[in-house]
Amino acid sequence: VNRHIVPTFYRYLQAQELDKQIEHAEELKTEISKIVDASHPNGPFFLGPHISFVDIQFAPWMIRLSRVLKPYRGWPDPEVGSRWGLWMDAVENDEAVKATTSSDDLYLDSYERYAGMSSMELKIVRTRRSFKRLSIRDGDFHELEEMEGSFAEVLID
Repeated sequence: VNRHIVPTFYRYLQAQELDKQIEHAEELKTEISKIVDASHPNGPFFLGPHISFVDIQFAPWMIRLSRVLKPYRGWPDPEVGSRWGLWMDAVENDEAVKATTSSDDLYLDSYERYAGMSSMELKIVRTRRSFKRLSIRDGDFHELEEMEGSFAEVLID
């Protein structure tokens, strides 16, 4: 984790050119795949049904994928039902991990300078994360759903 995941994470986050972002995203996916391939086939944790040192070592970086790389670089969610997806779910829903995970805003604030974001770009990222719309189906209101789309669709106050 410290030799391959962490440095690749920062190279990806700090890259400003699109071609470098793509290159480092692929590197990070490759490094994650190596760890997933070495894990217990059924999981959900690295060694099987119980959380282990490997999970605890990797958990902060797993969390940063969705809290930092997803908003700043468009990192994809794991495929539902995949071994990686099962592991991510298990780690993110572990009570000890949840108790020690910072707020999404703290992650955004902490990594803003690494991502090279201007304050306006950061505002757009935050607005996209919190902007919701009501879904209307069959003439009735339903649960709130995340609004998807380009930055141009985001309303800035």
